[in-house]
Amino acid sequence: MAGEELDDLDMVDIAPDILIAIAHLATDEFAGQHGLIGFETEGSGICDFFPTLVIKGVCDYADSHKNKTWQTYATATAAAATKAFLKEWRPKAE
Repeated sequence: MAGEELDDLDMVDIAPDILIAIAHLATDEFAGQHGLIGFETEGSGICDFFPTLVIKGVCDYADSHKNKTWQTYATATAAAATKAFLKEWRPKAE
Protein backbone atom coordinates (compact mmCIF):
# COMPACT_ATOMS: atom_id res chain seq x y z
CA MET A 1 0.00 0.00 0.00
CA ALA A 2 1.49 3.26 -1.04
CA GLY A 3 0.31 6.45 0.52
CA GLU A 4 1.56 9.36 2.49
CA GLU A 5 -0.87 8.71 5.34
CA LEU A 6 0.45 5.18 5.88
CA ASP A 7 4.12 6.14 6.15
CA ASP A 8 4.13 6.19 9.95
CA LEU A 9 2.36 2.87 10.53
CA ASP A 10 4.27 0.02 12.12
CA MET A 11 3.40 -3.33 10.62
CA VAL A 12 4.31 -6.02 13.16
CA ASP A 13 3.54 -9.65 13.86
CA ILE A 14 1.11 -10.46 16.65
CA ALA A 15 0.21 -14.10 17.27
CA PRO A 16 -3.18 -15.46 18.29
CA ASP A 17 -3.21 -16.33 21.98
CA ILE A 18 -4.07 -19.97 21.24
CA LEU A 19 -0.48 -20.51 20.12
CA ILE A 20 0.67 -20.07 23.70
CA ALA A 21 -1.53 -22.92 24.90
CA ILE A 22 -0.42 -25.15 22.03
CA ALA A 23 3.28 -24.41 22.44
CA HIS A 24 3.22 -24.67 26.26
CA LEU A 25 5.73 -21.85 26.46
CA ALA A 26 5.89 -18.65 28.43
CA THR A 27 4.77 -15.70 26.32
CA ASP A 28 8.14 -13.92 26.39
CA GLU A 29 9.98 -17.06 25.32
CA PHE A 30 7.53 -17.84 22.51
CA ALA A 31 7.52 -14.24 21.27
CA GLY A 32 11.32 -14.13 21.25
CA GLN A 33 11.58 -17.36 19.28
CA HIS A 34 9.21 -16.09 16.59
CA GLY A 35 9.97 -12.35 16.47
CA LEU A 36 6.55 -11.37 17.84
CA ILE A 37 5.73 -8.23 19.79
CA GLY A 38 2.51 -9.49 21.35
CA PHE A 39 -0.52 -11.76 21.30
CA GLU A 40 -4.01 -11.05 20.07
CA THR A 41 -6.50 -11.98 22.77
CA GLU A 42 -9.78 -10.60 21.44
CA GLY A 43 -10.01 -10.70 17.64
CA SER A 44 -8.25 -13.94 16.75
CA GLY A 45 -11.36 -16.15 16.97
CA ILE A 46 -13.09 -14.36 14.10
CA CYS A 47 -10.42 -15.63 11.67
CA ASP A 48 -11.86 -19.13 12.03
CA PHE A 49 -14.99 -18.01 10.17
CA PHE A 50 -13.70 -15.82 7.32
CA PRO A 51 -10.52 -14.05 6.14
CA THR A 52 -9.92 -11.14 8.48
CA LEU A 53 -7.57 -8.23 8.98
CA VAL A 54 -7.35 -7.08 12.60
CA ILE A 55 -6.12 -3.53 13.14
CA LYS A 56 -5.33 -2.92 16.80
CA GLY A 57 -4.13 -0.21 19.08
CA VAL A 58 -1.99 -1.77 21.79
CA CYS A 59 -2.33 -0.21 25.24
CA ASP A 60 -0.92 -2.65 27.80
CA TYR A 61 1.12 -5.77 28.42
CA ALA A 62 -1.86 -7.84 29.66
CA ASP A 63 -0.02 -8.50 32.90
CA SER A 64 -0.03 -7.18 36.45
CA HIS A 65 0.83 -3.69 35.15
CA LYS A 66 -2.37 -3.52 33.08
CA ASN A 67 -4.42 -0.35 33.48
CA LYS A 68 -6.67 1.86 31.36
CA THR A 69 -4.27 4.82 31.10
CA TRP A 70 -3.46 4.31 27.39
CA GLN A 71 -6.75 2.73 26.27
CA THR A 72 -8.26 5.91 24.77
CA TYR A 73 -5.04 6.70 22.89
CA ALA A 74 -4.80 3.14 21.56
CA THR A 75 -8.42 3.29 20.40
CA ALA A 76 -7.81 6.56 18.56
CA THR A 77 -4.65 5.28 16.86
CA ALA A 78 -6.40 2.08 15.74
CA ALA A 79 -9.28 4.13 14.32
CA ALA A 80 -6.84 6.43 12.49
CA ALA A 81 -4.92 3.45 11.10
CA THR A 82 -8.16 1.83 9.94
CA LYS A 83 -9.24 5.04 8.21
CA ALA A 84 -5.85 5.38 6.47
CA PHE A 85 -5.96 1.73 5.41
CA LEU A 86 -9.47 2.04 3.97
CA LYS A 87 -8.49 5.15 2.00
CA GLU A 88 -5.73 3.16 0.26
CA TRP A 89 -7.29 -0.29 0.01
CA ARG A 90 -8.53 -1.49 -3.35
CA PRO A 91 -10.52 -4.75 -3.39
CA LYS A 92 -9.45 -7.42 -5.86
CA ALA A 93 -11.61 -7.59 -8.95
CA GLU A 94 -13.45 -10.90 -9.02
